[in-house]
Order: sequence, then C-alpha cells, then structure tokens
Amino acid sequence: GNMAEDAVLGYLQSHDEIDDSGQFADSKGIDHSDLLNVIKSLHGFRLVDAK
Repeated sequence: GNMAEDAVLGYLQSHDEIDDSGQFADSKGIDHSDLLNVIKSLHGFRLVDAK
C-alpha cells in the first residue's frame, strides 16, 4: 500500500479508531486528502468510522 495506508493500518493495530484525521495526517507527515481516501476505502471494511 501507500504511505498513508501503511500509517493507518499500523495505527489501527493498537488503536480502535482515528479520532482526528487532520491531526493524524500532520503527525505522520502525510497528505490529508490521501489519508481521507484511505479512510474511505477502509470504511468499507468497517475498520474506521469516518467522522
């Protein structure tokens, strides 16, 4: 996967959800729009609740 996907999947191994996607993107140094795309794609797998 891409960097954003790797960051999200790694984070979700030890957390239930991402509370603040903007803050998460900043902390990981990834583009927020990339992050949102990953979250949307993962939402179909019920891993992330989009907020």
